[in-house]
Amino acid sequence: MSDENEKFDRRSVLRGMGTAAMSVSFFGTATAASARDADADETDPFHDFAADVSTDVDDPTRTELVGRYADAESLKAAFRDDADPILQTLADEGVLESATLSAFEFGEVREEDLLVPTDAASGAGVTAIEHADRGVSAHLMATTASEDHRVALYRQPELDNTYAKVETDDGGFYVHDVGDGVTISADCGWERVYCSSSICQTGDPPSCTEQQRYCCYGPNYETKDCTDTRYVCSCTCDDI
Repeated sequence: MSDENEKFDRRSVLRGMGTAAMSVSFFGTATAASARDADADETDPFHDFAADVSTDVDDPTRTELVGRYADAESLKAAFRDDADPILQTLADEGVLESATLSAFEFGEVREEDLLVPTDAASGAGVTAIEHADRGVSAHLMATTASEDHRVALYRQPELDNTYAKVETDDGGFYVHDVGDGVTISADCGWERVYCSSSICQTGDPPSCTEQQRYCCYGPNYETKDCTDTRYVCSCTCDDI
């Protein structure tokens, strides 16, 4: 396929895992299997954000951002500012005992460690990320574990973005506050690769064929793996 028939940029290659946003009534079903079967025409808020994130931040900026939250009280205060909807959802669904930060460890703040929701990584940390459209931010992390759940809470205060990653014996999922309600999504989903010039539906504007691939992101925006590929009629030819 020629360059004229494809439009490649960072957003088109990585943007928008195609898992439909799942309501909290389906809290326990946000698995990789449900994401694979989700509507390909919709994008998931967490993955839509994650697709444009890089951990490659220049050293002076990283040092300044990390320094803002290097002590436990500053980091905890930043979570208090915006984490209530996430904490309430986790408590309502029995992941946390209460909608507070009391289950999380804030004694020692690890700098530059990327914390994930595992039994061995209880604690708090801070590093920095950059979003392609919204700029740089500190990346705050706090983790906890119970008998049935491993939970990591994340916040980028400069971008006003908060989410949690929950892992159980049956799999993992994300709880994300997008500002107009809490959504739940799986680890994996369909993401856009490119929009071709092949018209699949006439109209004004006509629709063209989009290639999508099934990929998984880690809680600190790591791309883990990409497997299946499919072609759907979901992009406008004006995007080419």
